[in-house]
This record gives sequence, C-alpha cells and structure tokens, in this order.
Amino acid sequence: MLLTPQHRRSTRNRATKKVTSGDIYEDCPHFPGFEYDKDYYLASSSYSTFIDGQIAAMVAAAAAESDD
Repeated sequence: MLLTPQHRRSTRNRATKKVTSGDIYEDCPHFPGFEYDKDYYLASSSYSTFIDGQIAAMVAAAAAESDD
C-alpha cells in the first residue's frame, strides 16, 4: 500500500515546435558591405543594441549623402 496518492499525468498538450525550412537570420538587420556575427547578434542583447546603432548611423550617413 502506497502512502502517497499516485500522480495524475498532465493533460496539457505538449507542443513540439517543428523547425521549418525558414531562415533563422531573416529578422537580423542588413546593410550592404557591413558584416557582423549574426549568431552573437541573436544571443546578446548588448551586442545587438550596438549593431543596431552602427547600422542606424550608416543608414543616416547614406541618407545624408544621397540628399547632397
């Protein structure tokens, strides 16, 4: 005889996320001629903030250059 009641199994659906053939880097910013580590960009919030600032500065410089 068991002293504790048996545990009931969860009825929650165990969602398994299936990986599609989509590109995991599609949400990463892109600027022609600027290369950076996209894996590190996805993993580190401080690195992604730095890269976002760098790309924003390059976009602003390109926009200012095209206005001239």
